[in-house]
Amino acid sequence: MASWNTTTPRAAPTPGSTSASAKPCHILVRDNVAEHNAIGYEGTNASGPIWVLRNRFTGNRVGLTVNSDYLEAYVPQRGGTIAGNLIADNADPATPEQADGAFGIGIGIAGGQRNELLRNRITGNPRAGVVLASNEDLAPRENRLRENTLTGNGVDVAYRASVRAPGRGNCLDGNTLSTTLPTDLKSIAACPHGHPEAAGPSPRTDPAPPGIPFLDIAPPPAQPQLPDAATAPAAPADGLPGPVDPGRVPLPGADLFADRSRPTTTAR
Repeated sequence: MASWNTTTPRAAPTPGSTSASAKPCHILVRDNVAEHNAIGYEGTNASGPIWVLRNRFTGNRVGLTVNSDYLEAYVPQRGGTIAGNLIADNADPATPEQADGAFGIGIGIAGGQRNELLRNRITGNPRAGVVLASNEDLAPRENRLRENTLTGNGVDVAYRASVRAPGRGNCLDGNTLSTTLPTDLKSIAACPHGHPEAAGPSPRTDPAPPGIPFLDIAPPPAQPQLPDAATAPAAPADGLPGPVDPGRVPLPGADLFADRSRPTTTAR
């Protein structure tokens, strides 16, 4: 991971799982593999500029979250760019329990604002590919989903803002998908204006399987991009990341960083 500012990672049994809270963040997260975690990547109150580009988030309980939460500083979260990531098969029960019980979700945006999801491949997440939801009185607002490919999810995009915090201005443009909740979301949330202020349906979901202790997760193998990681001296990352152009990040293949992935037990 390359960054300008320091993030505060939470417990991570396998490489890649991280959380950040800052405004502005000035951070670039790229070319990582995050698997077998409660959440592959968590950006609570992490506001832009922030870029999450070309990562593999697979075999977690939840692939990626972008949230606003009063439990941390700098509410609300806004202005992240999530582009060119593979977010697949996030429903591994042999993982630590996620705090709010979420399971089987590719990307969750809870109370996040003005985020852009661009050319991500989101597949095989049995509850939902993308969920736009509220958190307490924090609504999802003006998030843009553009040119993403969503296949094989329980529902590809679900809009679930609450009556207490109805979202607005969330929009969809040029995505490849087949199912939404509500079913007419593609038309009522079309860009550039997006969804009018409204709550969404709240379908009943099955409870998540119980989690396991962090220490019961097998340690990751040696990482080829981090030789001698246990003994190598720290190297400052001054001057990073330099110019970032998410528009040049392509839609990833289903094999993105597959050579660095480990087998997972996926519940369907």
